[in-house]
Amino acid sequence: MRFQILLIRALISATMVPLFIAGCSLAQVPSVAQPTTTQSQPTAIGSPELQPTTPAAVIASPIAIASPAITESSPEKTVAAPSESPVATTVETLIPPSETPPILGPQLAFLREGDIWLLDSPDSQPYQLTIAGDILSFAWSPDGERLAAFNGRSLCIFQRDGSIRTGCLELGLNETQSQIERRIVWSPDQNWIVLWNPVNPWDEDSIGWLIVALDTTNAMYRIQDPVDWGASLAPNNEIGGIIGQPLFLSDNRLVGTLTHRYLCSSGGCHYHLFEFNLNQPGFTPYPNNPQEGWSEGQNLALSKDGRILTNYGAFFLSCESYITFVDNFDLNTQTRQTFNLEQQAVAGLAFSPDHQVGILARTAGCSSPDQAPWNQTCGLSQGFEVFSMQRWELVSGEFSDLPAGIAPAWSPDGQWIAFQSCLQERNGNWEPDANTSSTIYVLDPSGAVRMISPGAMPSWRP
Repeated sequence: MRFQILLIRALISATMVPLFIAGCSLAQVPSVAQPTTTQSQPTAIGSPELQPTTPAAVIASPIAIASPAITESSPEKTVAAPSESPVATTVETLIPPSETPPILGPQLAFLREGDIWLLDSPDSQPYQLTIAGDILSFAWSPDGERLAAFNGRSLCIFQRDGSIRTGCLELGLNETQSQIERRIVWSPDQNWIVLWNPVNPWDEDSIGWLIVALDTTNAMYRIQDPVDWGASLAPNNEIGGIIGQPLFLSDNRLVGTLTHRYLCSSGGCHYHLFEFNLNQPGFTPYPNNPQEGWSEGQNLALSKDGRILTNYGAFFLSCESYITFVDNFDLNTQTRQTFNLEQQAVAGLAFSPDHQVGILARTAGCSSPDQAPWNQTCGLSQGFEVFSMQRWELVSGEFSDLPAGIAPAWSPDGQWIAFQSCLQERNGNWEPDANTSSTIYVLDPSGAVRMISPGAMPSWRP
C-alpha cells in the first residue's frame, strides 16, 4: 500500500492537469481504505461606555510588536508590521450571571448573524452570548472557560458564563486584511493565539498567520511569506511560500503546513510540515519523515489525547479523478497509518474522541458555471457542491452515508456530532434544501438528526 500511495503521488506530481470547470456526474462509490503501518525514525462584542473604573482586561496593554530581523534575504515588505500598535479595549458580555443557564450536558457554541450563541445541551434551547453582529470566527480556550472571537479588526476574549468583562486587542489590520475570515487556534497553556487564513494567501501582502502573545508583552508575529522566516521550500529559497493550517501540539509546540508556488499546480499544492519556534521566531522542518507516506495536504487535526497528528488533503487530476490522502502519525511511537480515499474530495474530517471513527465532509470535484449548487443558493458555502457526509470506521475501512453537510464536530463524550447544512425533513429523510438558511444540526447517539438553530461554525466546549 505504501508503494501504491507513493506511486500515485508521483503520478499526481507528474501529470496534474487543469481542473475542468464543467458539469460532471461523479459516481459515488466509497472505497475501502486499508491502512499501512510503517516505523519512522526518531456580551457583546461592541464598545460599551467605560465606567470610571475600567475592569482589568484579560489581555494586558501591549508593550511591543515583535518581528524578525530585517536582512537582505528578509525584505521589509514581506515582514509587515501593523499599521498601528495593538490597542487593548474592554467589552462586556450579554448574559448577567444570575441568568446563566446551568450546563446540562455537552455545551455547543456557534455563530449566528455575527454573534456567538450557546447551547447547554442538545435537549435545551440556544441562547445568545454576544450582541456584536460582526464576529467572523471564534474558538474555545483549552480549559473551556473562555472564547476568543475575531471580527476583522480585533481579537476579543469572553468568559463562557458572560459574567466578567474581558479584553479586546486591536490588531492593526488594513481594510483589505480585515475582510479575511481568519480561524483561531489556542496554545494548550493559553499563552498564544494564532489567527490563520484558511484560503491560500496567494497575494504578496496577505498575512497567512497572525501569532499573538497573551502575556504582558502582547508580542505579535505577522507571517506573510514563510521563506522570510527560515522555511526552505523551493530551490534557492526564492520567495513565494504559502502558509497552511497551524496547530499546537500538547507540549505547546506550534506546527503547521507550508507550501510554495513551486509545489502547486491546478490540481492542488503539496504541503510539508514545519515547526515554528516561538522563542526564536522561525520555521524548521518537523521530523515526521514525510518520505514514508506523509499526505502532503493542507489540513491538520490532533486526537483528543494529543497522541495522533492527522494530516489530510485532496488532489485532483480531473473532474472524474481525484483522491484524498490521510496520514495518522503517532507522536509517541513515531509510526503512521496512511490511507488513500479514492474518488473522495474531503473538505473536513473530524475524529471521535477515541480516534476510531471519522466523519468526512465531502465536495464534488467540479462545478458548473451555468447552475449554482444548492449549498451556494442557501449560503452554506461558496465552493463545489456539498455531498453527503460519511461515517468512516478506521479499523474495518467501512463507510456509511450521513446527511449532506460541512464542519462536522464530535462532542467530547463521543455521543453527539454537530454539523452545518441546509436540510429539510421529507418523508423521514433529511435532504438538501436550497431554500433553507444555513443551520446547525446534531446527530444523536442513535443517528437521528436534530435541527438546532440557524448558524455556522459549530464547536463543542472542550
